[in-house]
Amino acid sequence: MNEFVSDHIRVNLTTLAYNTIISDSIIFGASSHSKLTYGAMLNRIIENFDDDFTINESYLRPCDNCESKGIRLQNNVIDILSAICLSDYLKDTPNPKITQYVKSLLETFARLPFIAREKLILKNIIVQIETALQKKNYCVLTITVLQ
Repeated sequence: MNEFVSDHIRVNLTTLAYNTIISDSIIFGASSHSKLTYGAMLNRIIENFDDDFTINESYLRPCDNCESKGIRLQNNVIDILSAICLSDYLKDTPNPKITQYVKSLLETFARLPFIAREKLILKNIIVQIETALQKKNYCVLTITVLQ
């Protein structure tokens, strides 16, 4: 059983991870013509992660230049974090905590190639398109040209 998962957690991220996530939130927010905030981006990463990549525990070691940010977790993300078995992902960490899992997940995510990060962030859209194609349904794509 996991620890109680609060709707607010604080995670220390390396500058690299923090900057990558901020950059991705700008890129993917702009592509959908909406503002994708830092918190919304983190929630989406946690929500969409489904063993898409192996979480690297080595990113748990303390760092000199970490960005400590609070995150407000959405209810569905709280449910996901409450249900996972942390020791399945953090095998070398005694008594793993939710914040350690989230830090490892986000640090690993930030070091993935752009295309892998894009697949995770846009997972819901990709699944909808793949499902429509498998069922041989039509897909209606709307393109907006900004001027």
